[in-house]
Amino acid sequence: MIDLILLRHADASTAGKDGNGRDEERPLSSRGMAQSRRAAAAIREWGIQINAILASPYLRTRQTAECVAASLHTGIRPVLCPDLLPEADPAGILNTLSSDPPGDRILLVGHQPQLGNILSCLFPSPEAAEIALPLAAMARISVTHSGADPAYRLESIVPPDRYPAEPRSCR
Repeated sequence: MIDLILLRHADASTAGKDGNGRDEERPLSSRGMAQSRRAAAAIREWGIQINAILASPYLRTRQTAECVAASLHTGIRPVLCPDLLPEADPAGILNTLSSDPPGDRILLVGHQPQLGNILSCLFPSPEAAEIALPLAAMARISVTHSGADPAYRLESIVPPDRYPAEPRSCR
């Protein structure tokens, strides 16, 4: 079985503010850092010991992933993954996860609409073309392999206001 957690990047500064002209270069805000620490506390509360972290190359997702990793004391460095960019085809990351998963307790840190598109591919519904995750929200998925095709089970979608209280700093 694989535990898969999708985490949308935490709150970031506005493009153009503080010299951040490009969307890709927007850093986490102080609120975003706190959200990231609280996301790590939620993962810890679930009893999942992450052994692989993949993150979009954008600064805010890298910082979210690094903060979560530091807060979890995993010693794991996030691996940058272009398949988690906002407009990437979800088939890329899904193929990686089904053919050569980087671990069995995996955290993916990315953006909307990509994370919503991944969820929609795994859990198709005629009512919703995309499942949207709010900033810093997580979706927890269990993946079992019986035969050639994996089976996905959505365990929960947790918004950041449902996370445990903020633990110590990750800086």
